[in-house]
Amino acid sequence: CIRDSPDTCIPNGASGIITISRNRDVIATKLVNMGISEILEGLCHSVTGSFSIAFFQIYVILKLNEQSVIKRRIHMKTTEQQHNEKKQEIMEKCFACYAENGLNGTGIKALANACGFTQANLYSYFENLDDLIIQSTAYCMAKVEDDFMKKAPTDLKSVMRFIEEIPYWTAREHGKKYRLMYQVYTHPKYMEHGKKFFEGVNERYTEYAKQLEPKIGIPYTTITPLIFIFVRACVHYAMLSLIHISEPTRPRL
Repeated sequence: CIRDSPDTCIPNGASGIITISRNRDVIATKLVNMGISEILEGLCHSVTGSFSIAFFQIYVILKLNEQSVIKRRIHMKTTEQQHNEKKQEIMEKCFACYAENGLNGTGIKALANACGFTQANLYSYFENLDDLIIQSTAYCMAKVEDDFMKKAPTDLKSVMRFIEEIPYWTAREHGKKYRLMYQVYTHPKYMEHGKKFFEGVNERYTEYAKQLEPKIGIPYTTITPLIFIFVRACVHYAMLSLIHISEPTRPRL
């Protein structure tokens, strides 16, 4: 039964008695936990006083819907996040496989084996092989650029360190990746995607030059072309080397 007092109690239709405060959020939460259909049925037959059971029913239904929506959103977010993380892992493995064997020397079977997938599984993440190549190249080369920017100098003292170390680091860590990048972005099917990628790189280097300008006292309009020249030199050196170069080793002039 329900009593018209600060604390009311109702039989739950299953086991025991629950005590409910007049706070509707607390009421709704307790009802949800105990089985809403039986409780509401009992309320309909036993409610007295000025409390509106019709309003209460509507409120609880809305509360249930709200909780259901929240749970679905959390589940969708988790599922989407897992899908994206798995896709990123696949792109990295496929790009590494292409980088090792070459664009023309790698088939869908080799890619599936590298990922531990069936060939059909790959197509659940990409529309076709071209889509896989385009997305994996853009994603993995963006990560290479991230690595490059992490090592970029932030003041005048670190400029010489950067100039001395980066060519050998680029060759050791990313030589094959740059070789594959040029294979992809010089291919007629992918050239437009290459243009977009390099436009983004140019914007990033220009912004970096602007941030560096006040720190080293050189106009960004002078720094920017120097960055492009240096990066191209590093990339070409890496592509030509494609061998492991130990850190102390330096070519003799």
